[in-house]
Amino acid sequence: MGDQILISKINETYIRIDAPKHIIQELADRFTFEVPNARFLPQVRARIWDGKIRLFQTRTQSLYTGLHTMVQAYADSEDCECIYTDPIDKETAFSVVEARRMFQSLKISTMFEDARKEIKLHDHQERAIIHAIQARRSLLLSPTASGKSVVIYVLARYYFGVTTEKILILVPNVSLVDQLFSDFIDYATFDKLWNAEDHCHLISAGKSKITNKRIVISTWQSLMRQDSTYFDQFSTVLNDEVHLSTSQQISGILARCTRAAYRHGLTGTLKECRTNELVLQGLLGPTYKTISTKELMDDGKVAKLNIKCLQLSYCQEDRKSVKRLTYQEEIDFLVKHKHRNHFIRNLALSLTGNVLLLFQYVERHGRVLEMMIREKNEDPNRKIFFISGDTDPIERERIRNLLDREKNCILIA
Repeated sequence: MGDQILISKINETYIRIDAPKHIIQELADRFTFEVPNARFLPQVRARIWDGKIRLFQTRTQSLYTGLHTMVQAYADSEDCECIYTDPIDKETAFSVVEARRMFQSLKISTMFEDARKEIKLHDHQERAIIHAIQARRSLLLSPTASGKSVVIYVLARYYFGVTTEKILILVPNVSLVDQLFSDFIDYATFDKLWNAEDHCHLISAGKSKITNKRIVISTWQSLMRQDSTYFDQFSTVLNDEVHLSTSQQISGILARCTRAAYRHGLTGTLKECRTNELVLQGLLGPTYKTISTKELMDDGKVAKLNIKCLQLSYCQEDRKSVKRLTYQEEIDFLVKHKHRNHFIRNLALSLTGNVLLLFQYVERHGRVLEMMIREKNEDPNRKIFFISGDTDPIERERIRNLLDREKNCILIA
């Protein structure tokens, strides 16, 4: 056996690695990556920063706890002896029988076709919850419409019962703070012993960050400036829509949660992730795939997807006029194009069922389309909703609840 690598636990965020200098340097190289499109960043262009993120700090010889398995893999490949001076991956004993007993006791329910019904968890939800509780740290890969909010609710209720400290739930925007809280109220309706309003505190712009309630639901942005002592109150962190958070947001908050032994992130995709997967694995845990979208479709749990891509043709005069335009000028041309907007309006009004129309520019395009659709709509029973960044979170939540019940409305968002 060759050199020795000693791994010791600093806290729930970091481990320390003691090894010969050449191994320290090689590990530093292995845990260094360049930020995507770094060459376009002002700091890089000004040569203030090289655009690389270094997860292994050679000065303190510290590394994110979740990456210890990669150090072990390196040791195996280099014929080194890896010695753990502290236990790192403790597992929680939690059987399927215990899990189902807990699911039954929570009496999770929701409104379905104007009647409140108990929710029976799908197999993939059960597997995700059991894996997360057993592993203590995980990154759950669960696609859209797979029921992530129920998984978050069950995990929050589990840790609420087995720990005495606070639980932090992080979401990427204000609307998801209100949406998740609304879901918690909905799921707990049949449970007479637990009330979401009594135990959950919401943090977004302007709201107090101090509370005695055990569950805190917050946006990333609201807590970015809090110091490490603030996060000492949390033993559990749950992260929804992890792929929407940047490396700075993820590391800025989770690295300071040094007492949080239980960490779980949920995302529908890692392909669109704004954070390097090493950061996610280091701060949360290894990836666990719950189910694929195709499996959900095959099982009849979500509607089968049918995509029709409509490509518009423009007259020769239009084609010539955009030939020398910049990208932004071409975008302006498109959003102001009268015939194009008429086509979008007529298409939206011609479709049956609920229609979602997405735009990027509020005043230049979204409001224009809204006015055109309202003026052309001849069905007095067809409701039209509009959502933008200016829409109040309470109004957003009201519209979301209405859409669950409506069958023939148009949402311009």
